[in-house]
Amino acid sequence: MYSLASHESFHILHLVGNSKNNILYCYVDYFNTYRYLVLLNSNYKGVDIVETYCYDLINYEQVNKSIDLEYDRDTLLDFFTNNNPHPFEKVKKSFEHTMALGLKRQEDYHRGEILERAIQNSLSKYPEGVPITEKIINETIDEIMKEIEPYLTKRTK
Repeated sequence: MYSLASHESFHILHLVGNSKNNILYCYVDYFNTYRYLVLLNSNYKGVDIVETYCYDLINYEQVNKSIDLEYDRDTLLDFFTNNNPHPFEKVKKSFEHTMALGLKRQEDYHRGEILERAIQNSLSKYPEGVPITEKIINETIDEIMKEIEPYLTKRTK
């Protein structure tokens, strides 16, 4: 398959055409959560193909990712019968990973907004270029605390 670090999330398309086993299939992975194996042709007579498209959802760019996903014909066809008694456990775990990444990113963004707003509220009272005094620093710290306190209180509940 492929390895996934705790800070990674991808969309992946992995196309395999195997002329020896006469099989053509595509592995599709959205957000490392919704994973599909699509049988495209069970009587494939074309050339051997192994192509991968991987899109990094954190950095918004296409990346090269090594995918080791070549099944023999019997394993692949057996997959489509889905004999797993708990098929949703893997989906649940993958979904939790993706949601944790999204929530962390949202939280980081929200904290940045709070700090930016507090600094703007504090410093906007003074003309541009005024020297930063201890009084201004203390006012800014007080404003940051005023803005961030509701956020921190909400997080601890």
